[in-house]
Amino acid sequence: RFPMITSCIFLLLLSTLSTYQSFKLPPIPHRNYYVQYGKQHQKFSSYRVLDSSLQLSANNNTSGGSGSSDTMSAAQVLREQALRVRLEAEKLEAELALEKVNMLESRFKAAETTSLNITEMQPQVETLAKKFVPNFIPLYNSYNKKNIVTKDEENAPITLEEAFPSGYIPILTQAEVSEASDAFRELPAYIRVALAKAVDIDLSGDYDKLPSSDKTETVVIRLYEEKENLLRSNSQKLKDSVNYALMSRQSISPGVELMKELNSTFKIEMLTSKDLENYSFDNLEELLEEGEYESRRRRFMQVYYPDRTRKEGLAPTLEDAEYFMYDILDAKNVFNPTSKPEKTEGGYIIRGENRMKDAETMVAEIDKVFKESKLNEKYQFYFVRDPTPEQFDDMGDILGSPLLMLMSNDMKPATSPFVLSLISSASLFLAFLFTLGSFSSNPTIVNRLREDNALGNYDVTWFNELLLPLLGSLFAIQLAHELSHFVVSKKDDFKISPPTVIPAFNLPFLGCITSFRTSPPSVTSLFDFSLSGPTSGMIVSTVLLFLGLQIQTSPGTDFSYYPYLPVDFLKSSNVGGSIVDAFLGGILTSSYDPDVSEIQLHPFAIAGYTGLIINALNLLPLGNTDGGRVSQALFGRQGASVIQGLTYTLMLLASLFGSDSQKFLVAYSLLCIFVQGDMEIPMRNEIDAVSRSRLFFAIGIWFAAGLALLPM
Repeated sequence: RFPMITSCIFLLLLSTLSTYQSFKLPPIPHRNYYVQYGKQHQKFSSYRVLDSSLQLSANNNTSGGSGSSDTMSAAQVLREQALRVRLEAEKLEAELALEKVNMLESRFKAAETTSLNITEMQPQVETLAKKFVPNFIPLYNSYNKKNIVTKDEENAPITLEEAFPSGYIPILTQAEVSEASDAFRELPAYIRVALAKAVDIDLSGDYDKLPSSDKTETVVIRLYEEKENLLRSNSQKLKDSVNYALMSRQSISPGVELMKELNSTFKIEMLTSKDLENYSFDNLEELLEEGEYESRRRRFMQVYYPDRTRKEGLAPTLEDAEYFMYDILDAKNVFNPTSKPEKTEGGYIIRGENRMKDAETMVAEIDKVFKESKLNEKYQFYFVRDPTPEQFDDMGDILGSPLLMLMSNDMKPATSPFVLSLISSASLFLAFLFTLGSFSSNPTIVNRLREDNALGNYDVTWFNELLLPLLGSLFAIQLAHELSHFVVSKKDDFKISPPTVIPAFNLPFLGCITSFRTSPPSVTSLFDFSLSGPTSGMIVSTVLLFLGLQIQTSPGTDFSYYPYLPVDFLKSSNVGGSIVDAFLGGILTSSYDPDVSEIQLHPFAIAGYTGLIINALNLLPLGNTDGGRVSQALFGRQGASVIQGLTYTLMLLASLFGSDSQKFLVAYSLLCIFVQGDMEIPMRNEIDAVSRSRLFFAIGIWFAAGLALLPM
């Protein structure tokens, strides 16, 4: 405690001496620097010598003014006289303060050998300090290990020599430490860890949270104290600290400007680190900018590829990427690499040029060697557009330059099959409720059920037979949809998951989710797979709608047991409603009766009508739905992102201005945002474009889907 209280007196002494104009004190030190070596502050003779020199300086200034008084104006003489008076007053005040300091010093020295309670002198020290240094922050507690925390010794006391091994304590103001601490806490986690480790402070436990104020200030002070050692060209310790933090980083956040501010505060230049993951940093700013770049690269990958392409522990290593580059690519000589493997989220990318006539031929040639290599069991390569921020550097190819990407071949959906089966079961139950609801508006059926119940006749076989045509035709439409997907997957030799039925509340269901377990060979295969399902579904739906209406309008047909659909529901589709209106004599337009709220329809007609809407929704270019996959196959991942944004905007406008009275678009947009918002996994060949005939077909089917979703 004595050295620390002595340091307070030392500060008061310096503050008192600062009253002379010819002597200017450095900034007020930070509180942690009031812990000084006792020997440094037991001798005050040097400061008394300084006091004498200050007096001499003041006298010289005074005599100089007197010698030239004949040429000075009366005002100058008065100003000099006032200055001398003020200096004398300040000198007197300083002498009194020195006497008080000497008295307190004597009492502190006496306390070392007697039982005098030094805490009784604390108020005197604080009063004297506040008089000359208003923002003085006294430190009377012993320096404890809580300010420098390590994993091994949490609360062990630390000596002054351990706290300041350099033997001297530089000066930082409280404001400087606070400003630098704030900047330090804004740094990415791995930067904080690297800087702290360079001064033997462990912050690896603070990746997911900000370090405490004490820890932060301690790191800042230690960095300032050790900066000379850290700036040495052979500072392997700093290099190793950077490597350690980069290897163990878990998150990177922006903050380059604050980092630059920190660098400016400490004047610390980060040295070039070891060749870690093919990155090197010449100074702190480059390290920070590199962290920001990696953060952008991560975000790009997250936008363009789903999370299941980045499963933990399955990504290839640098050794695997180099083997692919030097042993596989060189063996076929069909791809000319122009860079070393670059680490990215989930794998590595290799930039270069295709030497073959098209991407399909190149991929096939590489695949011959790849399938015989050690990488085939766990990894897969993809010829894709540049998914990194560098894609904008190539103005000649707005979609990004082609490159090879090596990733894990395990891209199966992570959702549990049990959970998916529960979702499908719930969806089937809701479809059954939709069917029951369409028959519940038929008074003939309701009255018969009531009569049977009153008579104790619980045989409802006749009612089940009424339900079967509607339920059967609904699932026949979806079966055609899924079978088309299955046929294309078998033809192009890639695996898909069992379909999961998506629940809905204003429709029987919203279709099915069928995920890729392995990658399709090309975007053409992706296009065929995605468009085949909705196209088949819309064709079967249209056939059932015409067939049901034809049966209903045939002479002699008894439709007393037919189900009902609301008029507003039938008006929600321009195509479907127009077909119904044409068969039933303008019942929705020219012969419309405002008092009629529901219309009887054959079960096939109801299934066909709802099937048109469901498959039209599936064709919307959103996420990894069928429509989103078609958009990705035609326009690439960048183009698909733009089209998806425009589609969401149109859906929002339709909902706001009354074009979505049944909320079909709202329900489907929520599904896509929360369940199917990601883009699709990479294709083996994403470079060769889809044929022009497929493009025209897609435009036509999208036009039909738009008419099916526009209200009458």
